[in-house]
Amino acid sequence: MSRGFQLSLIAALVLAPLLALGIQLSRAPADVPSVVSLVKPRTLGSLIAGSLANPQPTNLEFSLEEINAHLALVLPPVSKKDGGWSFQNATFRLEAERVHLHTVYRWHGLDLHLRVSYMVALQGGKLQVRPFSASFGRVHLGLYWIRKMEEGVLHKLLPSLKKEHILMNRLETLRLEPARALLKVRASTGAQSN
Repeated sequence: MSRGFQLSLIAALVLAPLLALGIQLSRAPADVPSVVSLVKPRTLGSLIAGSLANPQPTNLEFSLEEINAHLALVLPPVSKKDGGWSFQNATFRLEAERVHLHTVYRWHGLDLHLRVSYMVALQGGKLQVRPFSASFGRVHLGLYWIRKMEEGVLHKLLPSLKKEHILMNRLETLRLEPARALLKVRASTGAQSN
């Protein structure tokens, strides 16, 4: 075999898996929700604020469409002219005791999809949220990368969700279903709601 052929073969063996990985990272996960509803979702901001200020316990029911429309309102897309990572949107998919957070980022014109799945439970009046799986595009991530993605994604998104964070800290009950979330929120004590 000639030296040129050997170098070409080595380059192909190294570059082919990298190219395949790049393609898989840029592909959307197979189960990205595509929800089309003719019913206009309620604006949840006023419902959340009212619940936080209510001196009585409040029962709330949010549909999945309402939750995702609310996320689109409070987490608007970020555009970057330099081609760097920019946030596009976040959506939830709900199951019993599970939440799947799907975020889309744009990087040099490519949409990159990150999905982190969480087990959600209310224990002793505290919301417990534990990640159990994650994928970047169609590449499944291990626990180390789940923690890294969680740090990178959630810590950037949470500052925009102050009222929602307060609401989650005041839950008495929480039930998740595929199409809705049912919540009971403790009464306002005055100073906590601000």
